[in-house]
Amino acid sequence: MHEDIEELYISCYPELHRFLSRHCKDHTAVDDLIQATFLEALKSMESYHHQSSLKTWLFAIAKHQLYRHYRKHAKDMETDTRITVQMIQEDHAHTALLANEIIHKVNALTQPQRDIMRLRLLYGLSFKEIGFKIGQTENYCRVYYYRIKEKLRKELHYDDM
Repeated sequence: MHEDIEELYISCYPELHRFLSRHCKDHTAVDDLIQATFLEALKSMESYHHQSSLKTWLFAIAKHQLYRHYRKHAKDMETDTRITVQMIQEDHAHTALLANEIIHKVNALTQPQRDIMRLRLLYGLSFKEIGFKIGQTENYCRVYYYRIKEKLRKELHYDDM
């Protein structure tokens, strides 16, 4: 369990930092928000129902931590909150479009590739669990996942996947 959390922290920290830094200009607050996000994730791990990937769930927690930060510091904020809300809405619209494109591309893959991507992205399974489910080795699943991810990244011209 601790290895999974540490792996999640290492893999998601840069993206969380980028996301929160775009919407909060106070760098110390960004670090506090990331810490609060992971603490909340640890506390709420039992309520995680695998309806989305762990990464998506973690970003939702980060978004809510950001909203709490805004409410708490609303009087102290120097930036116009309307601009910040607009940025968040634009980010959600972009994310939704990208998610639809990814789903379309994943659905067009061959059966084993599609299974690997769905089990990893939608259910957050480890490569070992995926290998067990599809009758392949952990390494096979890991290699194909990263090859497919790179292929999608190039096709979608997206560097943050």
